[in-house]
Amino acid sequence: MKYVIGLLVWIGSLCWVFPAWSQAPSEQAFRSDIKSVTIAVNTSSYPYHFKNQQGQPDGLIIDYWRKWAEKTNIAIDFQFMEWSQTIDRVANGEIDIHAGLASSVKRSRYLDFTDKFFDSNSYIFLRADLANINNLNQLSPYTVGVVKNSAHVEVLNKLWPNLTLRLYDSRYQLYQAALDGEIMAIAGVDQLSKQFDKHSELISIFPAHKRIEYYKNAFVGAVKKGNTKLLNTINQGFALFDIDERNVIERKWFGVEKNRDVLKLAFSNNLPPYMATSPTGKPQGMFIDIWRLWSKYSGEKIEFIGDEQSAAVDLVKNGLADIHIAFPENLLAPSGLTAAYELYGVTSTVFVKSMFDFTRLEDMSGMRVAVFTTAPYLPKLRHTYPNIEFVLFTNHQDMINAAERNEVSGMISSYENMMAHLIRQHLQNSYYVLDEPLFTAKVFSLISPFNDALMTRIQEGFALIPIEELIRLENVWSQQKGFSYFDQVSKKVKLTPQEQAWLLEHPIVKVGVETDFAPFERLTETGQPEGINIDFYRLLQERTGLEFNFTYYKSWQDTFDSLVNGEVDLIAGITETPERRKDLLFTEQYWDMPWVALYPNRLGNKKTMNDFKGQRIAITKGYYLTSYLRENYTDINILVVDHPEEGYLAMQQNKADALLQPLASAAEFYKRETLSLISMSVMEDLPLDNSSFATRKNNEILHAIVNKALATITSTEKDDIYERWFDIQITTGLDKNYVVRVASQIGGFVIIVIIIIIFWNRRLYVEIRRREALEKEMKHLATHDSLTGLPNRNLLKDRITQAIAIHQRQNKLMAVLFIDLDGFKNINDTHGHDVGDELLITLGHRLSSCVRKSDTLARFGGDEFVLLLTGLNSRDEAGFIAEKILKITQQPFNLSSGQSFVGCSIGIAMYPEDGTDEVELLKIADTLMYRVKANGKNHYQFNTP
Repeated sequence: MKYVIGLLVWIGSLCWVFPAWSQAPSEQAFRSDIKSVTIAVNTSSYPYHFKNQQGQPDGLIIDYWRKWAEKTNIAIDFQFMEWSQTIDRVANGEIDIHAGLASSVKRSRYLDFTDKFFDSNSYIFLRADLANINNLNQLSPYTVGVVKNSAHVEVLNKLWPNLTLRLYDSRYQLYQAALDGEIMAIAGVDQLSKQFDKHSELISIFPAHKRIEYYKNAFVGAVKKGNTKLLNTINQGFALFDIDERNVIERKWFGVEKNRDVLKLAFSNNLPPYMATSPTGKPQGMFIDIWRLWSKYSGEKIEFIGDEQSAAVDLVKNGLADIHIAFPENLLAPSGLTAAYELYGVTSTVFVKSMFDFTRLEDMSGMRVAVFTTAPYLPKLRHTYPNIEFVLFTNHQDMINAAERNEVSGMISSYENMMAHLIRQHLQNSYYVLDEPLFTAKVFSLISPFNDALMTRIQEGFALIPIEELIRLENVWSQQKGFSYFDQVSKKVKLTPQEQAWLLEHPIVKVGVETDFAPFERLTETGQPEGINIDFYRLLQERTGLEFNFTYYKSWQDTFDSLVNGEVDLIAGITETPERRKDLLFTEQYWDMPWVALYPNRLGNKKTMNDFKGQRIAITKGYYLTSYLRENYTDINILVVDHPEEGYLAMQQNKADALLQPLASAAEFYKRETLSLISMSVMEDLPLDNSSFATRKNNEILHAIVNKALATITSTEKDDIYERWFDIQITTGLDKNYVVRVASQIGGFVIIVIIIIIFWNRRLYVEIRRREALEKEMKHLATHDSLTGLPNRNLLKDRITQAIAIHQRQNKLMAVLFIDLDGFKNINDTHGHDVGDELLITLGHRLSSCVRKSDTLARFGGDEFVLLLTGLNSRDEAGFIAEKILKITQQPFNLSSGQSFVGCSIGIAMYPEDGTDEVELLKIADTLMYRVKANGKNHYQFNTP
């Protein structure tokens, strides 16, 4: 009997410890004659109660009250007001209930509180640049911003009377004051409100990891002092809640129950160096340290629980852990959990036994190579290397044992995991690693399904970690040189949720590629694609996660038609025209090339298309330039060919007088043909060949993703591609000393042959020097104007992009001056284009004298020039340079036709106030230049502030 009595006492104690509204509904009998109530809601108390973007009441407490109304059948009417009004209007009886606030002694004088909803933590958020502040006493020299009539005022005045507080009417006013630099610290609850329109800027200045928790008190509802009837009704209604119903609401807003201070993180404890348990039982590894960084920057408390991989998953499934920190993508579906965040990309490489001397995986044809059964890249391996037998394993040790028994010649595994096992067995010197191929498998952090709030907390926490910290951490743990996952992540574009969803629905993007269009795209002897466009595709893949599947076509026309007909999703190296815009979407240009003519030396020097009057020009079918030529050069005979090789053959057979090609394509001929027979000239009167990517019009999201990725490709990366594909070096001929040594041994008759060989070798040497000079010239032509020698439009855009990156860090101004000549057309029409060219060359020299070496003067096209001024302190400096340009332009030009006069109109765009990228700045400067022309010319104009 005494045990029964003891049990009843214990149950009674539980009822005293936990609020009454956590009891089961069956234990309560609710009755009330109250039919409706009004509830005061603050507009900005996120995440508890606030006005959402649709203008509706929202938040955790709002969901509580809606559930309460459902349980009690009492109608509720939410009324928005500022914070101080919510308290005053409940205290004087105008509003029945306060939705939720922190209890305090002062407030208890005029309010009665409901049973506790949960504990509320109070924090001081510090500016990121406020160093070495660990407690509130150290804040005495600074001003702390607080919302008027909030519980923070009462607690801070009582416990830290030495602090200087500045009061604000609302939370949003407080946030704006913080952004304006009025205060160095903010008093608040768990999070700074995400509803604030400058939330991203606010948390970058006041990050979560720079907060100090200073107080914890009960979060409650409230009624007017003495309104016992309503208070009892409220408490009785909340007592009808099932504990699981409360937890569902709290998980919706926080991902876990509100009173849980610590997030529990499960991890697989035998995967070094990523995650493992140390000999002393402590969690360690790269992924462990990444989550410790997350805890630091998010302000979340965490606790690690290690177990075998499947058991660690079960911990999350059964609610004993909140997050599995890292799990391979290929096992995601069977796990039954949801991917919350892409944590890392584990790189697998090919380990080869040292007894072999292979450099490529394809060299191992006919051999057996070990690979994991669960490897996500296994289907791709079998497709790409059909002559290799891939033997499947489930763990590293079995794989190594098979290699040691010579059952397999190589192993494909995560570099870090395999090296850890090999070092442990002193076998690291028994194997070497192929440089390529590399296989990257994604690793995700997992949570229980339908926990969107926790997913958001995880993603927002990782967004706060500086990428430099992750790169540094990876360098500590990774032994693999030349590869950094986080370095690649730093270059990846940020995709919208809609774009991310599109990527999930379209894992493969079909791409059209021409089989023999060097150096842009072609197939190697082993059937692999290579070329300028292929290198850009690889960069796009790295930046976005797009996977490309190449479909090959024999001609440019077939490649173009495949896109229009929907056979492929994307093609590269296409120029935008009005006709093509009817069916296609074009990205920003990623490559500009002049057009060149290849023609026999006997035709003499050709500078413009007009020099080919009455002659036959071969051009590849489908090139947009064909219609341009037919419209503008009616006295030139156009011969359309299916492929550049066909055009070159036609020229050799005297069926065509010249072949017209983009500069890069023409360079390919010079790698194979002798310069003594063929001349090449840039056609100065033809527009540049501007290369873009193109999609069909119904593929706007792919178009947007590719555009974002192109914007991240730096000029250095473009230069690397340029250097790789414009190399026209030749290594041929015999060593002269070797020839003489052999000749002295052979004797008289053969010496004559050797002399001929030496003579021919000298000719080849001269040929090499000529080709090297041509290579240098072509590289210059691709980035510089052929007439003035100034940087061209392509190089200018890269220079502006580089300057923006530098000026963002240095907080400096820069200016883009768009200069257009006034009266130039009259000189051209009166004296001819040769005289106009003289003027442009002379003007280029004059303008160059106005600028520093750190600035860039470019010929934008025709009689338009653009000047990039860097490192400015004010817009007045740009105005001073503009005045100099006006003066030197108006000075007379002494040309072969006599003395001529021109003027110029200048539009000036300032960074960052007028734009933050090269497109915006050039567009605004161009627009302002035309305003000057409309208002009388010969002046300059800034954008109106």
